[in-house]
Amino acid sequence: MLMPVTGENQEVMLALLCKGFDRPREFWTAGIERIRKLGGNAATGVPLGYLELEKDRAVGVILTPACVRKDPQGTTAVVVNLSSWYVAPEHRWRASIMLQSVLRKHAATYTDLTPTIEVRKMLPAFGFKPINRGLVITPLPAAAAGAAVGAKVREIDERSAAGLPDSVGALLMRHKQIGCLPLLLEAKGGQQTVLMIRPAQRHGMPVARLIYCDGNAALRDGLPAVARFLLSRGMLVMIGDDIGANGGDDAGQRLRFGQFRYASGLKFARLGEGATLDPDRIDHTDSELCCLAH
Repeated sequence: MLMPVTGENQEVMLALLCKGFDRPREFWTAGIERIRKLGGNAATGVPLGYLELEKDRAVGVILTPACVRKDPQGTTAVVVNLSSWYVAPEHRWRASIMLQSVLRKHAATYTDLTPTIEVRKMLPAFGFKPINRGLVITPLPAAAAGAAVGAKVREIDERSAAGLPDSVGALLMRHKQIGCLPLLLEAKGGQQTVLMIRPAQRHGMPVARLIYCDGNAALRDGLPAVARFLLSRGMLVMIGDDIGANGGDDAGQRLRFGQFRYASGLKFARLGEGATLDPDRIDHTDSELCCLAH
């Protein structure tokens, strides 16, 4: 039996998250507040998460940050991210039943951006497919030494966001309020590419997580300019998805400037009816990758 997370049972949710993951209560309360601040769950009517009940006792939890997005054809759809999934060890046999129950709750595209090895094995049976090959790690000092060929990068503020399509500008400003860094990459020919970075720490090193990019081919061309900007903000490494050299099903992203692949960070999606993915775009907005500090 599933129960949506509400204000009345949020303490139960927090207790299970603290029990299931090596994170303090403050980590979860701050993350939940970021999810609420983005407003996607309120806009879609999707609860913050669900509790799995055994009689009257909660034995499992899953967070469900949600948002409304437009696909490449301009169709509006709900996206629900499955995150922070925990089931008490003595009830692990319920895990697949819990997942199936959650998937039946909403007509939406579902994503899982941080699945464990065990969950990865389970997801294909429920219609999920990988949307990346792993991660690409970019050492920013090496990339910054490359030729930018006239490319420039600037931070997007409220004024410049107003010049972008309404849905994009509003999206960037909401995420800026929770600590993300929206950027505009301008190529020599005038082409503009929107990026968004989540500053984070990895093994004590300041890193830039690539949360959003509406043109990965353009990012590769302008990478030296992006690297120099991020270095000026104190970040040393950029972490992004490996989605292919041309955004398609080829041998993988073309590596430059000391970049290397990391066989981790596989992400999955189950598309809703009629939904499509842009193969040249990274979009992990409104997800745990923005809302839960890592």
